[in-house]
Amino acid sequence: MKKLSLAITLALTSGAAFAGNTYFGGGAGIAQHEDTCDQVGATSCHDKDKSFNAFGGYQFNENFALEAGYNHLGKTELPGEDSILQGINTSIIGRLPLSTNFSVFGEVGAFGYRSDSLGHRDEGLSPLGGVGATYRINDTLDLQARYRRIENVGRSHNLKTDVNNFGLELVAHIGRAAEQVVVAPLPVEPEPIVTPEPTPVYESKVESLSDAVLFGFDSYALTNTAKKQLDEAVAFYNANDVAEVKLTGATDKLGNKEYNERLSQARATSVQSYLVQKGVKAEHIITNWKGDTQATGMAESERAQDRHVTIDITGETQVEVK
Repeated sequence: MKKLSLAITLALTSGAAFAGNTYFGGGAGIAQHEDTCDQVGATSCHDKDKSFNAFGGYQFNENFALEAGYNHLGKTELPGEDSILQGINTSIIGRLPLSTNFSVFGEVGAFGYRSDSLGHRDEGLSPLGGVGATYRINDTLDLQARYRRIENVGRSHNLKTDVNNFGLELVAHIGRAAEQVVVAPLPVEPEPIVTPEPTPVYESKVESLSDAVLFGFDSYALTNTAKKQLDEAVAFYNANDVAEVKLTGATDKLGNKEYNERLSQARATSVQSYLVQKGVKAEHIITNWKGDTQATGMAESERAQDRHVTIDITGETQVEVK
């Protein structure tokens, strides 16, 4: 039991580093301890009681998460003594979005329990499974209903039971909504072109570069691949005497339009900040965002292409005419 507690603590501590996809929640419901009353043969026995839980998890993407938490599964009222059951769980969550705000999920995992009844204390590990449905209230909060089934709780010298647990939960997602950043487009102030001397003769050579950097689901963090692309864009910028950079952020169609507009803005601002850090002048950058207005992807591979910031650079260089 102590080893399992330590493992869960380490898992939650590690997940907290991914603030954009970390969530915490809690809820309450009813727990039924099957067959407990039949085993003691008592007429005055109640095998249902209130339950509550608290949990945290890390959402890797829209379909997969890891979760751990504490569960108090109530008590069974036995003649002369109550049987109390509590413990901690680790679960793998598989989620299926059905619409922008509604999804269903299933889970499998393990339940490390402690059972106090009939003068004994049992500790052990039991399999756990469950299903549920989630409604997204806003960018931060979800409301969800969950059913769990825990098998074979208790050992030979104690009561054995299977537990059915029904509950309602409120879930808070930390940083799921992109932080709103208000950035007004900056006016472009081209550097003056120096008039060439009569000899040698120069002419302007205009070149352009277009590229798009991709982002992870519900994220505006730059990947290593995106940074390499941006470094190439900076090299192109530096190779020209005068250059104008245009950035346009975009998202896929998942999520509501207001949220997607803010997320596309945050992605464009993230690229803008990286370019300025690499030496691109802020007055040479025009930053725009369009949310999901041009998103067309239906499959996940297609939606991944919609989660991007396009980069268009027009450069002008003075070259000597031979």
